[in-house]
Amino acid sequence: MLLKVKYQNTKKYIRLLSGFTFLDFIAQVKYKFGLPDATELDAFDETNTVVEEDIFSELIEASPDLCLTVRDRIPDADTNTSLSSSDNDHSSRIEHGTPIGRRTSSQVIPRPTREVSESEAAKELNQDFLLLFGAETASKMLEKWDTTFRPKVINEARHLTQSVEVCRLLKAAEKLTENDDTTWDSDMASLLLLLHLLPPTAGRKRTKISPSDAVDKMFALSQDPSEQLKTLQCKVLMLSFCFQSCCSLDEHLRGRDGRQPYILAVGRTRNRIDTFYIVVDKQLIPCQATSSLGAFDELFKSHYVFNLSYDECLGQLFTFVQTTVYNIDVATTKESPRVREFRAKVFN
Repeated sequence: MLLKVKYQNTKKYIRLLSGFTFLDFIAQVKYKFGLPDATELDAFDETNTVVEEDIFSELIEASPDLCLTVRDRIPDADTNTSLSSSDNDHSSRIEHGTPIGRRTSSQVIPRPTREVSESEAAKELNQDFLLLFGAETASKMLEKWDTTFRPKVINEARHLTQSVEVCRLLKAAEKLTENDDTTWDSDMASLLLLLHLLPPTAGRKRTKISPSDAVDKMFALSQDPSEQLKTLQCKVLMLSFCFQSCCSLDEHLRGRDGRQPYILAVGRTRNRIDTFYIVVDKQLIPCQATSSLGAFDELFKSHYVFNLSYDECLGQLFTFVQTTVYNIDVATTKESPRVREFRAKVFN
C-alpha cells in the first residue's frame, strides 16, 4: 500500500508491503527522505497525537488515507529551541543547491525488505515519480525533447569547437548518417551534445575533465575464446554500452564502483540496442522504455525516486534537465552561470 508522509516541509509517498510493521515504516521513511540509519523518529497523526508502535498497523489499516507527520525525536533532557542536526542539514542543502530529498553520493541505498521482480521494479520507478510530481511533469521529457529542446541543442552545438567527436555527434543528431553502427541514434547523440554544451567542471576534490572523457572512455576489450566475439564496454559517467557482450551482466556490475545511477545499454551496435537498464548501487532495473530518450528519462527520475544526488561531473547537465525540461524546483535550485545562460537561449 502507499502511505503519505510529511517530513519537515516535504511530503512523499512511501510503499509498505503486506504485513508491514512500524519498524518497516520507519525504515522506508529514512530511505525516501535520505536520512541516516541512526536517526530516531517519532510519528504523529493529523491531530498531532503520537502514533505508537503497538497501534500503528491497526491505525493505518483503518485510515489508509492518513498523512503521517514524522519528526526527529527530541531527547527529554534537551529542551532548547536551537536547530536540530537535521534542520541544519536541511538548511545547508538549500544553501548549496542540493535538492531536498536526494541523498549524497556517500550515503548507501537501503535494500528493500523483499525481492521484487524486474517488471515490478521498472513500473515502480515511473509510478513513484508520477506520485511525486504528477503526470504533466513526468511526461515533459518525452513530449518536448524532440520538438523544443533537441533543435536548440543542435543549433548551439554548431558553435562549439568542431572536434571529431562533436562532428560525429552532430551528424547523428541531425540524422545525416545512415547504416553507421559506430554512432548513437539521434536522441542519444543530442543528449551527449548537451553534455558538451554543459561540460563537467572542476571542483575542490577533482580536476576538470573533458566532455569526451566523461562520455566515451574505453575500459575493457576482451575476446570470447569459443565464439571469438569481442566485448566492447564503453565507460560513461551516465551510460555504459555492452556490444554482443561475452561477459555477463554480473561481471559488468562487479567491475564498476557502486556510485551514482547510470544507463546500461545492451545490444549489437550503438544504434541497435536490445535492452536498457538503470544501474543503481550495482542493482539492475530494466527500463520500461525501449528508446534511448526513454531510458534517459528514467535515469533522471531515478535520482528522485531513490533520493540520490547528481554525479558531480554531470551536475550541469542534470540541473539543466531538472529546471528547464521538467521545471522542477526552478526557484530554489542553484544553477551555474552556464546553465542559466543556456536556459535563456532555449526560451528566446
